[in-house]
Amino acid sequence: MLKRRIIYLILVMLGSVVLSNANGINIPQPAKLKSIKEQVPTILVNDKEGALSQIKEGIKITQKIDDDTSKALLLNQKGIYHYLNAEYGKAVLSFDSAITINRQYQLPARLVENLNNKGYIYKVVGNYTTALKHF
Repeated sequence: MLKRRIIYLILVMLGSVVLSNANGINIPQPAKLKSIKEQVPTILVNDKEGALSQIKEGIKITQKIDDDTSKALLLNQKGIYHYLNAEYGKAVLSFDSAITINRQYQLPARLVENLNNKGYIYKVVGNYTTALKHF
C-alpha cells in the first residue's frame, strides 16, 4: 500500500515528461539523455540511489549540449528524490532551480508542477502559509 502511494505521489509530482524544447519541437538529444529522462521516474521508486546517479549524469549532459529545458526537468526529478529522502531543503533548492529555468523559457505547465512540488514540501513541514503561496 505504501509503495503504491509513493508511486502515485511521484507520478503526480512529475506530471508529463516531455522530450521537446520550449517551443514543443522535438530536439535531437543524445541517446543517453533521452534514456535517463524516460527511466528516472521508474527508478525513483525502485532504486533511489541509482536514480540520483542517473539524474546527475543527465544534468551534466544537458549542460554540455546547452539544453536548459531538459535540465529543468531533471532538476524537478532531483527535487523529488530529495523529498523522498526527507531532504526538504535540498528539494526546495532543486525546485527553485527548475522554476527559474521554466520561467525564463515561459513553460507554464512545467512551472505549475515545480511550484506545486515546492508548495507540497512546505505543507509537509507544516509551513502552510508559505505552502499556500505555491499552490
